Amino acid sequence: MKTFREFYNLTEAAEGDMFVVQATVSKAGEGGATAIQVPTFMLDGNIQGITSESHAEQIAKDIINPTKDESIEVNVTVGRQHAVSQSMRKGHWT
Repeated sequence: MKTFREFYNLTEAAEGDMFVVQATVSKAGEGGATAIQVPTFMLDGNIQGITSESHAEQIAKDIINPTKDESIEVNVTVGRQHAVSQSMRKGHWT
């Protein structure tokens, strides 16, 4: 089992990590550019097999623009929400 310090200093995704995604989608047209804010959503690292924040960012872009339409610009910000094991919730730090 990882120590508390090791757990929160991970560079790779840990089992149970969730990734919070915020995104803006922009599209240029004849009348100018249009941009919309996508509602914030979460990706489950266990379900999508996410290995890092950059991997989560690519998955989010694929979800938002699945056809990879080049006229659409997707700006994504991803933050990691670390999983907390049952033993950590109970205060049993190792």
